[in-house]
Amino acid sequence: MADWAVNKGRYKFGGLRAAVLSACGLVFMLFAGAGLSPAHADEAKVIRVGVILSNPPYVTETPSAGIDNDIVRAALANVGYKTEFFHAPLGRLDSLLEDQKVEAITTFNPHAKNCLMSDIFTYWHDGVVVRRGLGRTVRSVADLKGLRVGTFPNAELALGDKLAPYLSTFAKRINVFRTDLVVPMLERSRIDAYIGDVWAVQESFDNQLGIREDQPPFIVAEYFKPTPRWLCFRDEKLVKTFNKGLAELKASGRYKAIIADYHPGP
Repeated sequence: MADWAVNKGRYKFGGLRAAVLSACGLVFMLFAGAGLSPAHADEAKVIRVGVILSNPPYVTETPSAGIDNDIVRAALANVGYKTEFFHAPLGRLDSLLEDQKVEAITTFNPHAKNCLMSDIFTYWHDGVVVRRGLGRTVRSVADLKGLRVGTFPNAELALGDKLAPYLSTFAKRINVFRTDLVVPMLERSRIDAYIGDVWAVQESFDNQLGIREDQPPFIVAEYFKPTPRWLCFRDEKLVKTFNKGLAELKASGRYKAIIADYHPGP
């Protein structure tokens, strides 16, 4: 009787084990039929996106957030994808895509080589800011003749005719590699003006409000037409997938809410 009970337990366990093994085999065959292995099942729902290192309020690296990142993440989540961001200098983003380390990169260039462009997913807000107390009137980039002007690296590629015709008129052109350096450079008169993203300069100053109460050391002289941003893919199916998620995000009202979280002003 006791032997029967033990054997009965073995039979029950054996039946359960067989059922489990059978189920595992079925799962394996399903993955194999889809060209996947179980180890890569979760990876199939992740899209890797190359973005710049940091430019608040659009992109922050730690954590990966900001207007750009949050919009991309939310749009892809709408269509069932998770997003993994790879931060790199602007000049290295193309190589990330070419080396297949990412499925997409953010870009301002609609004619980028070997790119399938998404719909525009956001805009940057470039313009001209000048040092307060400069002693001369500046209303546009044309009025910067003879001044020391800071720009972000390769600004002429992004801004085109808004900037390129005037570069030779500056007394000095200085590359500013991080937007958070613009305010102290203006305060210390190392530059007379800066051409770049106005929202980013304002964000940099606002982050210092806890330790200062004075007015900004700059005046916004000119706003350029907003600069559109795209995602560059190599896979046409992913382009359509992202565009669908982006359209849903805008229709839901969450798109505007994300922007307002980072830039509540006009």
